[in-house]
Amino acid sequence: MTVLKEATSAAHARIEAVSVMRDLTAPEVTRMQYTAVLGRLHAHFARYEPVIHAALAPHLPLQSLAERAALPALEADLADLGFDTSKQTTAPPAPCPAHAAGWLYVHEGTGLGGLVILRGLRNSLGDELGTATRYFQRHGKATAMRWRETRALIAGLLPDEDRLALAVSGAEAAFAAMHLRLAPDTAQTRMPR
Repeated sequence: MTVLKEATSAAHARIEAVSVMRDLTAPEVTRMQYTAVLGRLHAHFARYEPVIHAALAPHLPLQSLAERAALPALEADLADLGFDTSKQTTAPPAPCPAHAAGWLYVHEGTGLGGLVILRGLRNSLGDELGTATRYFQRHGKATAMRWRETRALIAGLLPDEDRLALAVSGAEAAFAAMHLRLAPDTAQTRMPR
């Protein structure tokens, strides 16, 4: 897990520096900006999450994957905000389980900063947020515990250096895909391995 963290630290920093993400923590953030970011995140998760979960399903408990799904929370939040999520997206080919483990690492990691972002959004938007807070508080007070569990699940999928390298590649691809969605003119994405 240390290798994954160190190998993707620059990509993680690039995501945090994307202006639309920084704007979420600004005091002047608007409900429209929040909705737009959730819409971009939804487009990312709608394209990749089902494929990643399908690749991992034979190797991880289905309940564990269901607990880590971000898409239902995003869809519920966007519905509360009046945003239509019915647009279809083309799924990429399924990656191997080790590559998918890297994607899961990135996807589940988005929850770590979610509570901080949500605290800022509540301060700035107050009642305007309504109940559209599910994505950033998916695991609530259990976020740290869920992250430890996820790391253990991922580590179990990476018994050797070759699979660890595939997971690093998957995590880098996940960060690139998310960056592309959040800052469209600056990243490229590779999915299958």
